[in-house]
Amino acid sequence: MPHTLGLASGFFKHPTADSWRAALAAGFTDAELGFPWTLPPDEMFADALRSYAILREAGVRVSSAHLPFGPLWEPSNPDPAAREDALRRFEGLLDWVGAQGIPLAVLHASFEPIPSAERPARLRTAADSVARLDAYARERGVALAIENLPRTCLGNTAAETLLLAGHAAGVCFDVNHLLTETHAEFLAAAGQRVITTHLSDYDLADERHWFPGTGAIDWPALPRALDAAGYTGRYIFELDEDGTPAMGQFTPARLAEALEKFWKTEGFFAAGATNRQNAISNAK
Repeated sequence: MPHTLGLASGFFKHPTADSWRAALAAGFTDAELGFPWTLPPDEMFADALRSYAILREAGVRVSSAHLPFGPLWEPSNPDPAAREDALRRFEGLLDWVGAQGIPLAVLHASFEPIPSAERPARLRTAADSVARLDAYARERGVALAIENLPRTCLGNTAAETLLLAGHAAGVCFDVNHLLTETHAEFLAAAGQRVITTHLSDYDLADERHWFPGTGAIDWPALPRALDAAGYTGRYIFELDEDGTPAMGQFTPARLAEALEKFWKTEGFFAAGATNRQNAISNAK
């Protein structure tokens, strides 16, 4: 069945309303607003506000926000004071996200590295943080999605991701982050909790955020696996216009063309340009 398609707000290196209108014309009706975690909090928020204004001007629907991550934003921080500071900063962002009517926020439950000796305690601490933030988000009309992560990050398996999500939060399925489980294994365990996605390609060795079809993911099989898990939500592509070093820059239209080739038998782009135009009309 057709799914809403979208892009992470960091797709364009130098975004303009016109560049996002081109994305909309290619069928990417939604965007996930990112908060650039490498900036100090005040600068980060100002940058996100600029991105948000451009997306709104272009007529793109901002249907999720990706909360920041990193040392200042560590839900598993063993230092209680530092963790409390991080949670209060998250709550401030969730206040804003809810006030804009953005219905979903994606959270990383940790940064890295996580030493193996600390992992059990850090998992418990992060789960407590997630429970607090999930309750806070829900009070503001925002669903919280815990993203599966790579390497030593917390949430690098389906079991850990579910433990972190607890009984209430959803899961953001990042297909580029699984390093010890297959997509089928992850979805068999956690598929019913998935409420959003991050899509890009990789080599199975580490996260790459490559253009679809340039890595190891079986793209024709991916929507079948998600549909089998009962997923009916958005397909958000988390990559930038550079794609891969070998292919150079690309456009949303080129991404749509690749998806048409992968998914035309799945009903995503069966009607080609007509289907894309319908997606645009439905977003208005």
